[in-house]
Amino acid sequence: CGNGKYLGVNNNIFKIGGDRCKRLTDIAREKENEVLMCDNLTLPFRDESFDAVLSIAVVHHFATTERRVNALKELARVLRIGGRLVISVWAMEQRHRKFESQDVLVPWPKAYCLNSSCPCGISGVPCSSQAKKDHPQKCILRSKRSNYRQKEKNNKSYWIDPIFSPSPSTSSLSSPNETCYSFFRRALQ
Repeated sequence: CGNGKYLGVNNNIFKIGGDRCKRLTDIAREKENEVLMCDNLTLPFRDESFDAVLSIAVVHHFATTERRVNALKELARVLRIGGRLVISVWAMEQRHRKFESQDVLVPWPKAYCLNSSCPCGISGVPCSSQAKKDHPQKCILRSKRSNYRQKEKNNKSYWIDPIFSPSPSTSSLSSPNETCYSFFRRALQ
């Protein structure tokens, strides 16, 4: 759901948003939306719970083909038979894209604890993975993009975010000519 941008579109239907980021769910809640924190790999809903599911700019954040396939299967699990699933990922057709392959990991910015009383240390110090598990409500995400503007201008690789070092393609299933639709169809087979 991100910031809840699409949750207010049609007031005649019930909608619930989900995001992994507490900060974004808080923003969506401010607009009086039904929102919860959850992970695309383990959605907290019964099988066939929804008539429609939107997954906007999520799947490309999963690092491996296996995790991407599991995310797609989880979306299909909560969708009723005959329901609609809409998935968007970063488009190959973007004019100013910074990648050359369709199979690209788009990393999520590292989590930083911004609460000085946090058990993981001083404000601004990266949280350990154990600290994130113990107190996710205190850990919010913060991008370090401003420090990397010059590197970004010089980066001609397929990598999207110069904050993180590039990695090779994560999928033997995907090719530059494969569409998201064909990847999804093959993933569910």
